[in-house]
Amino acid sequence: MSIIINTINDTGYQGVTVKKIAEHKSYEVILITLQKGSRIPEHVANRDAQLVMLEGKIRFHIEDSVHNLNKHEVLCFGKEIKHRVEAVRDSKFILVK
Repeated sequence: MSIIINTINDTGYQGVTVKKIAEHKSYEVILITLQKGSRIPEHVANRDAQLVMLEGKIRFHIEDSVHNLNKHEVLCFGKEIKHRVEAVRDSKFILVK
């Protein structure tokens, strides 16, 4: 467990970083960091997903909606739904899918 916490704490903000921090046959846990102003272009997830904000603020664009997510907020979304992300501040979040 301390390895995961250290990975989260030690990962800085340089553009967009994506690190798989846990994996099981039925799910994976991914740490994503975004430097302020960075973007993840539109794409779709291959599974239903839950996003858990750890730090910062992002704008999560999904279909015709925009969700402003801050520290400790959670958003669930389904697979095959187009979405994109932009960092309002330096941000870290966990994606469980």
